Amino acid sequence: MPAPFRLVQIGSAYWQSRALFVAARLDVATHLGEECLSAAELAGRLGASGDALGRLMRLLAAIGVFEETAPMVFRNNKLSHYLHSDDPHSVRAMILLHNSETMSRPWFEQLEAGIRSGTPPFLLAHGEELFDYLDHHADFDRLFSGAMDSVESLAGNGLPPIWTGAGLTG
Repeated sequence: MPAPFRLVQIGSAYWQSRALFVAARLDVATHLGEECLSAAELAGRLGASGDALGRLMRLLAAIGVFEETAPMVFRNNKLSHYLHSDDPHSVRAMILLHNSETMSRPWFEQLEAGIRSGTPPFLLAHGEELFDYLDHHADFDRLFSGAMDSVESLAGNGLPPIWTGAGLTG
């Protein structure tokens, strides 16, 4: 891929991430289950707009997350299987955590300030460190714990260095 196109791809990855987040919030993979459903049928189950959901599903199918089996008819595939809320190896909680307002705000509002000052963007955005924040935000703490549980179920007993912080300090 030519370098300018790759840069544009990286620059627009946010849209893909947000589309995946909305599908995870709506729990699309769980509602699809083993069925092939039209966007309209799926939207009826989710209480969503069929047209808007169809466009979202087409974007996600184009990047390999779901499969479009016929025009505006979708099913799960190997990737979306891991978004099932009841799957023991589900990464749904991690997708919800990464794209939550709590985790997104530091990246969008404070990343540059954090890089310039050396202060963690999370601290700049929320006025406290992550683990202090978790102590008095029970809903976010549950989401964080669920996301960490999904990492543990995927990695086994030992977490890879990227998750433990090893290798991040040089």
